[in-house]
Amino acid sequence: MKDSPNSFYIREVDETKVCEILKKLSNSKAKDMFNLDTAFIKQHSSSIIKPLTHLINLSISSGKFPDQWKKSVVIPIFKSGDPVEHATIAQSLFSLHCQRFWKRS
Repeated sequence: MKDSPNSFYIREVDETKVCEILKKLSNSKAKDMFNLDTAFIKQHSSSIIKPLTHLINLSISSGKFPDQWKKSVVIPIFKSGDPVEHATIAQSLFSLHCQRFWKRS
């Protein structure tokens, strides 16, 4: 099949690359919908590296991004002024850590 000028290719990753990216994640206290934060993910990275790498490569090879990885929690945070005005409310997005990882790989 001939490549279209609008197509792109994503290479599979190895465990070394996954570890590298996990180490670069910020130590945010924000938790995902499973109540996990990046500190927990980093602390247990040696236990999850193989299945996480497999899941990422499966997603790349199939061309599908799991729906569970797309979910996030949006929490409006009141800053100042009139709380009814949209301009004064900042939305904080707590994405799944796998989704953050996906963007960096």
